[in-house]
Amino acid sequence: MSRVIHFEIPASDPERASAFYKKVFGWKIEKWPGPTDYWLVNTGAEGTPGINGGLMKNTDVKTTTTPSVWTLSMLL
Repeated sequence: MSRVIHFEIPASDPERASAFYKKVFGWKIEKWPGPTDYWLVNTGAEGTPGINGGLMKNTDVKTTTTPSVWTLSMLL
C-alpha cells in the first residue's frame, strides 16, 4: 500500500487553526513567504515517524460552516 506523504488542512481562520494545532499537538507551523496564504506544518523532528503538511485558507463558501476535511497526498 502507498504511504501518505503530505496533508493539507483547510481552515476558515488559519491563524486560529495554527494556534490550536501548535498547542494541542506541539506542531511547528510557519507562514510560507510565497504569494498565497499558506502555512507549512512540521509535525516532528526529521528522521522520526510521521508526515508533514500544510494549512490553508478555506475559500470555498459552501464548506466554511462544515467541519474541516484533511486532504492527503499519496506517493504511488
